[in-house]
Amino acid sequence: YLDRVKIRLLPAGGVIWTPTPDVQFDILFPNPRLAKRLSTVGNTDFWLYFRGEYGGGSWTVMHRDAAETIERVDYNDIRIALGIEFRGLRGSVGHFEVGGALDREIIYDDNPNDTVRPNPTVFLGGGLIY
Repeated sequence: YLDRVKIRLLPAGGVIWTPTPDVQFDILFPNPRLAKRLSTVGNTDFWLYFRGEYGGGSWTVMHRDAAETIERVDYNDIRIALGIEFRGLRGSVGHFEVGGALDREIIYDDNPNDTVRPNPTVFLGGGLIY
């Protein structure tokens, strides 16, 4: 349940398939991912992955024309990324990725005809979980 202006409900599901210990297919909608183990250094595995994502979110903001009222605004996009992930022995996981955001749109709840369609863009991402 997304509760966005344009998309209220998005079905999700899929399967995770690991044909070998070095390959993992997360055949999941809306966030598929394919990963291959590159190497193991000490107690840390390094994986190369390619992923997709239906991204965005919904916010309430001050109205563009009337500052005393608020309106809902959605941002939607399709993201693809290529990255490196490491998985440590004690549960630590980190990643770095570069990708693109395509089919971007900003939708205003009070007037969906005012939809803005920004150009595709490149993004960098990273994270660390311990």
